[in-house]
Amino acid sequence: MIKKRILFITYENPLSKDNGDRIYTSNFLDGLIDLESNIDILCYDSNKNIEKSYDRKRADGYEGLNIQYVKFKAASKLKVMFSLLPGMVVNRKRENFIDVLKSKLKKNNYDYIFVNHLKMVFTLDAIIHKSLNAKLCFISHNAEYLLSKNNAVNSRSIINRIIYWQDALKTKNYEDKMLNHFDYITTISEHDLDYYNMNFINPEILILRPVFGINNLKIIDKNQKKINEIVIVGSFLWGPKTENLLSFLNSKNFKKIHANNLKLTIVGNADPELVKKVNSNYSGVIMTGKVESVDIYYAKAKIGIVPEVLGGGFKLKVAESALQKTAIFSVKGAITKCNLEKDKHFIEASNFEELINKVIEYQNREIEIDAMIEKAFKVAKHDFSKNKFKSDIIKILSN
Repeated sequence: MIKKRILFITYENPLSKDNGDRIYTSNFLDGLIDLESNIDILCYDSNKNIEKSYDRKRADGYEGLNIQYVKFKAASKLKVMFSLLPGMVVNRKRENFIDVLKSKLKKNNYDYIFVNHLKMVFTLDAIIHKSLNAKLCFISHNAEYLLSKNNAVNSRSIINRIIYWQDALKTKNYEDKMLNHFDYITTISEHDLDYYNMNFINPEILILRPVFGINNLKIIDKNQKKINEIVIVGSFLWGPKTENLLSFLNSKNFKKIHANNLKLTIVGNADPELVKKVNSNYSGVIMTGKVESVDIYYAKAKIGIVPEVLGGGFKLKVAESALQKTAIFSVKGAITKCNLEKDKHFIEASNFEELINKVIEYQNREIEIDAMIEKAFKVAKHDFSKNKFKSDIIKILSN
């Protein structure tokens, strides 16, 4: 395959893997390096974890990679509120970034230009004006309109509902205006694939699933896990994630978890005050805050809970749980249409109370849980693999 000259436009340092969005971004970079592409990356310097990046050494050692950072300063809340653009776009759209982009496009001829996330689609006007010969690919992490709409419908706060609704309408208008200019749209799940196919005519829509660097997949032993050990994994710095978690913890029957000798561990980056609050107020629960690796927590737990009513789209933690041979229990809406099937690969409940009851019920159905774990693992091992991801990128770079 002939080396391709690629411009990769993204919103922050693409080398870190400390949340779902960054994992997916880093997947693309890994795939393009493996295919020996010549890659120019243009991004903001807003991620402070550059030196702690998992892939820093590998990226530094690849001669075909050049990264240029642009100074970033967040927009004011008033500017975000009163703009006609979606909040995520307002917070990234800067003239200094566009000026650097125009300079790159003037000096270089690119075969492909990847725009990572809706928040960076503001670069499209400059790209179309300066580089008509390049194939354009939009990397979608979620169908953002559906995500905002989901938050608007399900948020318990009236104020937040208003904020999400106005942003959803702005996002829908922005998507309709911009996305048909791309040659390709990549997405994570069948749910988003259906949405994009229904709403956009020009781009070819492709599923590229995320990749997880889980060590020793073959030797994960589900028999070493305890069915009464439960884990919730995620980053709880985003408002909707915190609201989901607290809604689950405040379920009417939540005390049944402790009463039935179940142990719940909540793992992931969070405000220290939230960690303190959870550990002080909920019996049988340990919240860790940020950790170096989630592997040791998955190793103990046979059940993983996905309690996400807010925040639409496919959850990367679902694939991670499957690969960690941890049974997936979710609330309705947390797992949208994807390559994993309800009742075959995961258990779904209509609300938090039913979810807790199902976890308790399946304490006496461990044989069924073990069978479900193996089925989910088999699918995830194939579909969320690095080889699969690379082969799907080749479909784009071959055209």
